[in-house]
Amino acid sequence: MNIDDVIQLYENENNPIVKQIALIINDWKLSDNDIDDLVFVIEKYFGNTWIEDEKEYKKNYRIWTDFKNTEIVSLPGMTMNERLWIFGLIDRFDQLKSDAEKAIIYKKLKAKI
Repeated sequence: MNIDDVIQLYENENNPIVKQIALIINDWKLSDNDIDDLVFVIEKYFGNTWIEDEKEYKKNYRIWTDFKNTEIVSLPGMTMNERLWIFGLIDRFDQLKSDAEKAIIYKKLKAKI
């Protein structure tokens, strides 16, 4: 599962709070913030919002924790291409023209140049 799959799952939910999480993740993809920032924001969002249906909360939080515990925890062992795919950044990276711009994505994905 990559981050675009997570976004799609959240976009398909009826709950506006869950849909907002999809927007937050997509905004992260467009920003220069790194993975630690993404984890912090999503964890904070789940911790500070109120999804009334406990079953719905658990289901959507499980989607996030499965992604985090599978993909983000595995980050140190990934190649740059794997990181780009997992975090849905291949197209953005391919459009970059300078090494300085690419360095931002390397930093975002916690990869060494």
